[in-house]
Amino acid sequence: TQERKRKKAAAVKRHLKKLARESARRTRMY
Repeated sequence: TQERKRKKAAAVKRHLKKLARESARRTRMY
């Protein structure tokens, strides 16, 4: 349904944000 799609989109957005934060931390470390 539409609700599941919205939840999936939110989860993907959260995942992308986490990945961006991890990559930023990595670049700062090196």
